[in-house]
Amino acid sequence: MRSLTSKQVRTGIKNGFTVKDFCTKYGFKGERDFLAQLEKAFPNAGGDQALREIRKNEKNRQKTTKRPAATTKSKSTPRRGVDKVEKKKVVDPLTTLKSTEATLSSEVINLENQHKQLAGERRDCLSKLREKQQKVDEIYAELQKLQTAYEEVAKKNNGIVKQMNQISKVRAEKLAELTSVREQITKLETTIIAIYKDGKFEVVEGAAVSLEVNENDLSNLAHQLMEKDICEDLTIKQIKILSKLLLISQNSLRKVEFIFDSSALEKAYLASKPLST
Repeated sequence: MRSLTSKQVRTGIKNGFTVKDFCTKYGFKGERDFLAQLEKAFPNAGGDQALREIRKNEKNRQKTTKRPAATTKSKSTPRRGVDKVEKKKVVDPLTTLKSTEATLSSEVINLENQHKQLAGERRDCLSKLREKQQKVDEIYAELQKLQTAYEEVAKKNNGIVKQMNQISKVRAEKLAELTSVREQITKLETTIIAIYKDGKFEVVEGAAVSLEVNENDLSNLAHQLMEKDICEDLTIKQIKILSKLLLISQNSLRKVEFIFDSSALEKAYLASKPLST
C-alpha cells in the first residue's frame, strides 16, 4: 500500500476521483484505510475540505449513474461523466512526471558514467603527456649540450683551417725561396767548361776545377775508347780529349758540365759517360 500525498489528493479531486477511485489507484483496502492516509496527507489542516470535495465527486457520480436511459441503445452508450473520469485517469500527470523522472534519471546516470569514464581516460592522457613532455625536455637538454659541443668543435676546426691556410701560404713562399736557393746552389756547385775544336779547355761558369789528369789513366782510357764503336768517327786527338773529359768529370768533387764546338765529340761524350764510372 502506497502513502498518499496532499498533491496526489488534490490532483485526484480535480480529476473527479471518489473514495473508491483513490482505493483502486493507490491500493487501499477500503474507505477506512483511505481516510487514515488522507489524515496523514493533511496533518495540520485541509483534510476535511478535501474529503468534502471527494464526497461531492461521489454525489456527481451518483447523479450521472441514476440518469434514466431513453432507449435500449442509449443504455449501452457509455456515460459521458464516467468516460471523462476514466480518460483523465489514464493521463495522470503524476504518473507521466514520474515516468519522465525515471527516464531523465537514467539518462543523467548514464551521462555521469560516461563522464567518469572519459575523466579516467583524460587522466591517463595527462599522465602520458607528462611522461612525453619529460622526455621532450630531456631530449631538448641533450640537444642543447650537443649543440654547444658542436659549436666548440666547429670553432676549433675553423681555427685549425685558418692555421693550415696560413701554413700553406708560408710553405708556398718558403718553397719558392727554397727552389731559388737550390737553383743558386746548383749554379755554384756546377762548373761549365767549354771545349773548343782546337782542343783547348776553358771554364766559362762556376768555380775553377783541376784540369790535370794522370797520364797513365788517360792512356789506358784512350786505348779502351778506340775499340768502341762510338769513337769510330773521332780522330786520335778527339779520343784523347774525350778521355780527358771523362777523367775530369770522374775525379772532380764538383759537378762538371761540358759544352762542345764539335757535335761528334759531344755525342761520343754523352755515350761514353758510363765508361768513366
